[in-house]
Amino acid sequence: MTSWTRYITAGLCLISLLLFFLYREEGRQADHAVNGVLDLAATSVSATPLIPLNGIWEFYWGKLLQPNDFAEGKQGKPGWMRVPGNWTKGTDGRSYANTGLATYRLKLEHVPPGMTFGIKKENIRNASRIYVNGTLVLENGEFNAQKTIVESNYPQTASFRLPVPTADIIVQVANHNYLIGGITGPLLFGTQEAIVLHNNRHMIAETFAATLILAIGVFYLLLYAGSSYFRRRDLAIFPFGLTCLFSAVMLGYLSQRTISLLLPGIGYWSLFRIGHMASYCSIIALILIVHRTHEPFLAKRVKQAITLVYACCIPCVALSPPAVFIRLAGVMGIVNLSVVLGVFISVLVSFYRGRAAVEASVHATLIAALYLVTVYTADVGLYSLGLKADMNIGILFLVLYSLSLAVLVIIRYYLIFRNSEQVSQALGKAEQRSRQSETAFLQAQIKPHFLFNALNSVISLCYLDGARAAEVLHKLSRYLHQSFDMDASSDYVTIAKELELIRLFVDIERVRFGERLQVDYAIDPDALGVRVIPLVIEPLVENAIRHGVMENREGGVIRLSIRRERERLWVTVEDNGKGMSAQQIQAVQEGGGRLRKAEGNGIGLININGRLREFYGTELRFETESHGTKVTFDVPAEAEEEEVRDDSSGTCG
Repeated sequence: MTSWTRYITAGLCLISLLLFFLYREEGRQADHAVNGVLDLAATSVSATPLIPLNGIWEFYWGKLLQPNDFAEGKQGKPGWMRVPGNWTKGTDGRSYANTGLATYRLKLEHVPPGMTFGIKKENIRNASRIYVNGTLVLENGEFNAQKTIVESNYPQTASFRLPVPTADIIVQVANHNYLIGGITGPLLFGTQEAIVLHNNRHMIAETFAATLILAIGVFYLLLYAGSSYFRRRDLAIFPFGLTCLFSAVMLGYLSQRTISLLLPGIGYWSLFRIGHMASYCSIIALILIVHRTHEPFLAKRVKQAITLVYACCIPCVALSPPAVFIRLAGVMGIVNLSVVLGVFISVLVSFYRGRAAVEASVHATLIAALYLVTVYTADVGLYSLGLKADMNIGILFLVLYSLSLAVLVIIRYYLIFRNSEQVSQALGKAEQRSRQSETAFLQAQIKPHFLFNALNSVISLCYLDGARAAEVLHKLSRYLHQSFDMDASSDYVTIAKELELIRLFVDIERVRFGERLQVDYAIDPDALGVRVIPLVIEPLVENAIRHGVMENREGGVIRLSIRRERERLWVTVEDNGKGMSAQQIQAVQEGGGRLRKAEGNGIGLININGRLREFYGTELRFETESHGTKVTFDVPAEAEEEEVRDDSSGTCG
């Protein structure tokens, strides 16, 4: 089992275990109200300023009872219903229809008198009125005993004073369109300060989460719109951005309905439509993300079929009457869970089989995102059916889902960057090997006739001057050693080493040409430690000897000048030979024929000029006339940490 497999297995088990305990804790919340009565004597309001009115309430099906109905004893015999929860089945075993109307009642006893209290309504489907001691404190929607005129279901708060130690809370509920009615979210009772604080905290938390996800989505979409590079390299960036936008809308629609702060005049059903359309668009974007991350995760036909189904649902939700699209939403809730669960299982199985050609980090992050969105979808489904009192777990997992997609994008771009870096490094190494091969090739271009001539000179000296022959042979050995044993792993040599090779070459050539060859050295000691590319100066000297002075019967003089001026190194090779033609200079500057042959050791001026351009962005400069040529170039003076000093300078003649 690979490390990523262990991480995913451990992570899924840990989150599943956490979910088990969270749901179990939700199911074990204490019922404070018993048989329609909640006694606050055992609860200190000052110590516990916020009390959920959970428990068993009186329940009157099919009636919209007023406070005076209870005062006059006209309410009749009650049933019993657990709050929060849907009203399909009471605690006394009675069953009720999904739609209709009803009245709930709860008595609070031993309430501290003379204080200002508050009440918060989270979710009552799908229109409601709340009375406290006969006074209407909250109203959401419009309805009567025959029908619901305007359905509305927003979180609300109200404050009131209680001059007496009891509170009679009556809640009228009407639902004629939504799937299931009832007080499905908790009613909270407490001090005014506690209610306001609780409400503000929830609003701020959800607004912050929605804003964060919205900002991430906008960033991705701007990145997509503004960078053709990212559009080409990652086809999933556009659905990434859309998913975050839709998730932000969904967060604004759920629970506290914070999106209504931005759209204060929006109707309830319009808000409902927006939330569901955002949900369907989010599923489409998720399908595109999975498909574009790795096409075999989701067959093309399956992707197209799912996309088509959701694309058809969006206009249906937008245009159909509430009674129609509410039932459609109920069906699509099951479809949503089936789709995300199916995709999650497909990607997870592919991961454990190890058949997907996807980076393990990308695969694992995608699994985490799909797991999170699956939990969110299931949690919202349970809440919609009134089987859960809140969507706190679902909202948390929706935020984590959006953040996990952001992590997925970051990982994908990191991998693109890393792969680009690896390609760049590979190209760099290939270029370095090319340069080393070029250097090796240049080293191998020492003309055989140079060796033959040198050895012939040694043989001749053996008959005339054995000591001189030994000296020349020693210099030839050193020259060959310098040439062939040059550090092929380095792109540079010091001027001192290049100069040593030049002097050896000149000394060997002087055996043949004698006094006809004169070389003047003007070497700046500060230049000896400067590093240059190898075999860039010696070929200039050799070219001057071959094509400059040696073609004259009387010989000539070559002057080598190397000086350092601040951050630049200047090299000049000058001879008093016959000069160069304009055509020759043009051929060198234009670079025709990169390794074009030239007399000497096979390294032409064209090659030297090309290497200077490649490494330094500079080139050879020529001054020529009928009695000589002057070749100059300059490069950055990059020195080794310990510069080499050489006191020898002057004339070899």
